[in-house]
Amino acid sequence: MPVLTPTRAADIANGVYFLRTQSVSQAHDADQQLGCEDIFTVGDPSRFTGSSGGLVFWHPISGFGYVAAGKGLFQGDVLIACRGTDVVADWLTDGNFAMHSGPTGSSVHAGFQNTFASFVNQLDTALATLTRGRMVGTVHCVGHSLGGALATLAAAHCHQRGIGRPELYTFGSPRVGGGRFSSDLTDRLGSNHIHRVFHFADPVPMVPLWPFMHVPYGGAGNVIGGNRTSLISFGAHSMKSSYLQAVAGLGWNNVSATTNNRTAGQVAEAWLKDVANGREAVVPMGAFAFDMLGRALRWLVDQSLDLFVAVAGPVALGALTLLDQLAIMLERAAQLTEKMSMYVTTLVGAILRFAGMAAQKGLALTRAFIRWALQLLFTPIRLMAKAASMRPF
Repeated sequence: MPVLTPTRAADIANGVYFLRTQSVSQAHDADQQLGCEDIFTVGDPSRFTGSSGGLVFWHPISGFGYVAAGKGLFQGDVLIACRGTDVVADWLTDGNFAMHSGPTGSSVHAGFQNTFASFVNQLDTALATLTRGRMVGTVHCVGHSLGGALATLAAAHCHQRGIGRPELYTFGSPRVGGGRFSSDLTDRLGSNHIHRVFHFADPVPMVPLWPFMHVPYGGAGNVIGGNRTSLISFGAHSMKSSYLQAVAGLGWNNVSATTNNRTAGQVAEAWLKDVANGREAVVPMGAFAFDMLGRALRWLVDQSLDLFVAVAGPVALGALTLLDQLAIMLERAAQLTEKMSMYVTTLVGAILRFAGMAAQKGLALTRAFIRWALQLLFTPIRLMAKAASMRPF
């Protein structure tokens, strides 16, 4: 069955934003194209609405996407397009970092799941109407930013319900769930059916941090733009000025797939050693530096958990905040072995340099100090991701 090209998927991910406050016919009357009209049948009944917002208050209803039946080469297929963050309420959804059970039963971002749950019944009704009991071919799930997260949940939902063969296309998507969700969905869909496109300097795919992970599990995805010295950029998240231009006219074999023969742990450990020995500079607010800090943090957490079991016994983290949990694990890991102490010291020093501060020798690796350093790492990226998400596209 045919797969959407990068250009086509990007056009669809961009066009769905037109439906936030208007119907399909209103968008067409305004000469606004959704990007799919020649290969999918889309009309006013195609559009679905949902709610976004925080955990407790302000859940406005708006258009979140549409479902369309394929025609021509895509006859028998279905398209599910979801829009991204566009208003303050959507950002509150993005910022809800709690975990809920997702479509596959694994833990996912609560804000994304709540928004998906607000329109999933409409989604099921539309799918039932379009298919009328017939076999479905491919279900193309497409989205940018928050829309990428919702498209990911839609793909998981369709697979869980046995609806067609989900093909997932995301642009600048944040991380959706924990490691189990990422691994499980990758196994279900197959990594070759997950097309994750991200700009190296886009802050939105950088959040949320641990324990959230991207799909496909263990794969970096298709990276566009940027290099080792690029600074994290608001503009890198834009569909119009970033993603649409970067993939124009390309096939999936032309979109750069990031690969590395070393394991994630080997990459993180080698980077920490290079930083410790002065062979690797940490660029303040650099995209590559943040990527490696995230990799190193995840690797150290994994090492810490192994050490707790082997040396110190299990550690009770209870209902502590994410930063508190990380600070506790890193503090105790630094106390267990000299090697781990060196790695944690190097990580904290690199975080300080990333934040534009001078690293100091003889750092006291107390829980409070480590937590403060982690706050320096997390806060600016979260704020940049918010600002990037709220910019017009």
